[in-house]
Amino acid sequence: MDAAELFTKCLAQATLVVKQVRPDHYANPTPDADWTARDLVEHMVTELSWLPDLLEGQTIGEVGDKYDADFIDDTVSDLSVVWQNAADRADAAVLDVDPEEVAHLSYRDVSIENYLEQAASDQLIHAWDLAEAIGMSVVFDVDVISAVTAYANRNQSNMAGSGMFGAPLSVDAAETAQTKLLALFGRSARWAESQ
Repeated sequence: MDAAELFTKCLAQATLVVKQVRPDHYANPTPDADWTARDLVEHMVTELSWLPDLLEGQTIGEVGDKYDADFIDDTVSDLSVVWQNAADRADAAVLDVDPEEVAHLSYRDVSIENYLEQAASDQLIHAWDLAEAIGMSVVFDVDVISAVTAYANRNQSNMAGSGMFGAPLSVDAAETAQTKLLALFGRSARWAESQ
């Protein structure tokens, strides 16, 4: 599966979860200890919003403060509209990209292929985080698990140095592929049991 298809599949998984979030979930804790459910969705929408501009080759400076405002505030009663607008733009943006072109990220330039793999992984793992926060069970597609696991294994040193991910957790070899994937991103599949 190429990076654009992976992104589309991960975005679809995230969409299924985000559409279940209600305002009474906003304050719920998430596996990302620094964020509530509202903070997490805000991050996910912001990342999606940046994607079309970065795929067009714009730099962070060129985009400027376009996405600095909160997408979700106390007046937003239906997240699905805010989410779908950002998701539709992102989905359309990946249709005809050249994976070898450059995306200018905040920390370095990477190929669009690498950026889409990163963005896909971010949406997928945060879909799980959000599902845990609202008490929803998600089971990822096995091909998606395989592709994101391969990405994470190839980029483990970059992930560790970025400060954006928890340290990988040790898991038993008999665990499921999804549990092993979550552990690569510092997530325990048993997070909800500790709450």
